[in-house]
Amino acid sequence: GTGHGIRISRSRLQMIVSETIAILSCICCTACCIGRPCKQTNENRGKVASFWIMLISFFLALVGQQWGGHIESLQAISCTYLNQCGHQIFVLKFIFPTAIFFLGLAMLSVQFPQSFNSVWWMKSVVYIALTMASLIEPSDFIEGPMLLWCFRVAAYIYLLFQSVILIDLSININDSLLLYDDQRSITIGGESRVWKCVLLTFSFLGFGFGFCFLFMTFNLSHSLIFPLMTSILVCIFTMVQLFNTGACGTLLTSSVVAAYISYLTAHSMSTTLNSSSWVDFNAIGIMISMISLLSLCFGVDSSQSSSLSNEQAIKYGAVEHEPRNLSPPFERSQVVMFNVWMVLISSSWAMNLTSWNCKDNCESVLHWPYVISAWMSALVYLWILVAPQLFPDRSFS
Repeated sequence: GTGHGIRISRSRLQMIVSETIAILSCICCTACCIGRPCKQTNENRGKVASFWIMLISFFLALVGQQWGGHIESLQAISCTYLNQCGHQIFVLKFIFPTAIFFLGLAMLSVQFPQSFNSVWWMKSVVYIALTMASLIEPSDFIEGPMLLWCFRVAAYIYLLFQSVILIDLSININDSLLLYDDQRSITIGGESRVWKCVLLTFSFLGFGFGFCFLFMTFNLSHSLIFPLMTSILVCIFTMVQLFNTGACGTLLTSSVVAAYISYLTAHSMSTTLNSSSWVDFNAIGIMISMISLLSLCFGVDSSQSSSLSNEQAIKYGAVEHEPRNLSPPFERSQVVMFNVWMVLISSSWAMNLTSWNCKDNCESVLHWPYVISAWMSALVYLWILVAPQLFPDRSFS
């Protein structure tokens, strides 16, 4: 347009229209899936509905990030703490009600864990009301330092514990691929190695990504201590996993942890430079959190995975004994922790979409949290490998 209105280029307008159409389609599909079964069972209805709400929140924040800079009322705000006012306020306005929503569900689950898979139509109404209230609420609170640091602290905590999700996911993938090979061997009447080759390929890809991040880290860093420490940790837990026959880890798990901590180290080193890197580390962080979200909402934990594998093995004649019973579907701690994970993931999205909202002090905000998270993730995995040998009388299944 011309005159005193908002000036938006043709390409920007086309992008805004296409993203708005995509969001409206996503909302319609989500309303249908939450309101109807949508191939859900009573045991996973809460997780599926939570996934769709998280997905809506993310895409709304993504559109707000693109659109917010063109709203004149947001450009008049002082933006003392925000780097790009209009873009980042809209991200926080859509992520904040999501974090509050799942925090409320976590507190509700402490007393009523059985409510996790029920009355989602009412919960959807509450989520919509929270989102509308966040949009109507003046931006002074969203722009303030208190909410910003709450998101930062939650994102820091998520960085520390995200490796637990990735380790559990990789173990489940490893067990599933090995089971597929066992089933195929029984079917063809001979030894099958197809899925073992796929598993080995995935493992080498994981180590390959890790070495790429480490190579990038050596180029980004003026000090070799951080990439060297990460390389030493990767070598240590990989050797322990390969030569310790009683270790709980797998080669795929080692490669996933290696890639993850190498990414964290490279991201921490990129914050020490004034120039931007050709790799968008925030986008990679969002992709990893998306994988974690899918694992939490549609995956199973390792104990249930082993029981399900036993059931399938019985079906194909691999074992002769019945598996132990699965844990009850409504366990208070599991439901509460699932909702806490949703709060942490949404906080991670808020920080990655706003580039952690750091203007001139990105090194102090990001460098040490990423380095500590990388090293702590390696130590957690190393503990998982050696704990069964250190405490043989305890069960780590």
